[in-house]
Amino acid sequence: LCLFIFIMRRVFLQPINRIVTAMKKLRQGNLDTRLPIEQNSTEFEVMNEQFNRMISEIKDLKINVYEEKLKLQRAELKHLQLQINPHFFLNSLNIIYNLANVKDFAIIQEMSKCLINYFRFMFRSNSYFVNLKDEIKHTANYLRIQQLRFPDTFHYSVETQADLEKCKIPPLIIQTIAENSIKHAISLDERLNIHVVINEDEDSDFINIKIQDTGEGFPEDVLYALEFEDSPIASEGERIGIWNVKQRLKLLYKGNSAIHFSNEEGIGATVHVRIPKILM
Repeated sequence: LCLFIFIMRRVFLQPINRIVTAMKKLRQGNLDTRLPIEQNSTEFEVMNEQFNRMISEIKDLKINVYEEKLKLQRAELKHLQLQINPHFFLNSLNIIYNLANVKDFAIIQEMSKCLINYFRFMFRSNSYFVNLKDEIKHTANYLRIQQLRFPDTFHYSVETQADLEKCKIPPLIIQTIAENSIKHAISLDERLNIHVVINEDEDSDFINIKIQDTGEGFPEDVLYALEFEDSPIASEGERIGIWNVKQRLKLLYKGNSAIHFSNEEGIGATVHVRIPKILM
């Protein structure tokens, strides 16, 4: 009886326990699990060999799928970054044309210089990150163009900690949100104020970016969609720039960033962005 139990244990029970243990590890995500190839049983030898081959194929397939997903994300990210608003470009050229008619050469020179700097940044911002200093400079340049387009309609200010200027952030994040304020909050009847504040988070590994305006704020349905929905608000392109920002943050930081939208009483629309602090 003892001999029979020993043989049963060695020939059947131990190999089965090894398979069960390996399957538990596989369920936990361990794709490096392998079964030893022992020649105590032809059936178990074939089974172990097939199990190991299956795990290797699953691992290779998972790597290939992951690499394809990364390629797709990179392509999507580049597409999102390089979107240029044609209306902004055409309107700016139209303003230069009208200024030429009245021979306001000083404003024409400033507008042309701002547009050159604007598109120089846009065409080189196909990288995933830029210096915070460059993003702030680009945002200020964009806002100056809008001030030339709409004189005496808004004022802007930017506050940032000097030691954060070399941090890396995704390009066009701040500018896109500021652009949203210009598009939806500017009024010819009341002067708009846009305030950008960038500082270090309580957790020193993160940066806080706040963009605030003194407009009427987000409509309630838009605010809900911005906070809780992942698709563009309207197929015609309404607020699609904000959706662009949300998607790029998601792709670049893998859930390690946050963006929140709110209306502050007596102030207007506020956007808070929290991203990891990256120094390069």
